[in-house]
Formats: sequence, C-alpha cells, structure tokens
Amino acid sequence: MELQAAFADTEFMKHYADRDSVRKLVEVRQIIGDKPFWRNANVVLRLTKPITQTLTVLKADACSNSMIIHKFLLSFAPEYNVEITGLVGTTVQEAIRKLIESRRKFIRPPPDSPTIA
Repeated sequence: MELQAAFADTEFMKHYADRDSVRKLVEVRQIIGDKPFWRNANVVLRLTKPITQTLTVLKADACSNSMIIHKFLLSFAPEYNVEITGLVGTTVQEAIRKLIESRRKFIRPPPDSPTIA
C-alpha cells in the first residue's frame, strides 16, 4: 500500500519524532491497516458516487429545469437497487431511494400546473 510505504521512509518519519506526533502516527497506522474501515469506505463511496455526479450536473450553469427532474432518475441507479458486497441488508439503499423520491415529489410540479414554482 502506498500509504504504508510513506511511513517506512526514515527521512519522512524524522519530522514526526515528538510525543504528540508519535501518538498520532500510531493512530494513523491503525487506520491505514484497518481493512474493515477501507471496505466500509469503499461502500460509502459507491453509495455516494451517483449523488456526487448528479450534484456536479445540477451545479452547472447550463442546467435546465428538465435536467433537474431527469436527474431524479438516479434512484434507479444500480448502487441503490443491486446488492452491494459489504453492505449488510438493503436498509441504507431503501433509505436513499426514499430520500430521492421525497425530493422528487417536492420539486416536481403537479400535473395540472403549467410551470415549475
């Protein structure tokens, strides 16, 4: 792992010889070596990637109202509908889908409305 290699560099480590730094270094090494932490971090990244990509599109200057409504289709993204290794159960995915749907209902105009409020 590249992070572990950085901590093996003796010149680099000379900068972290005081007591506080040593204590922090122990904590950092524990995090770096914590495989469940990294597996969980990957799950979180997978779950947030479609939302992050959608926010990027929605922040664009050329984003139209129809694009906003279209982006609510992200609730159909596989990250929220297909089993993810490392994620126990589907409660997180269900919660995300419900949040997306509640936001969609909030922003979508009623069918008899000619404009978006």
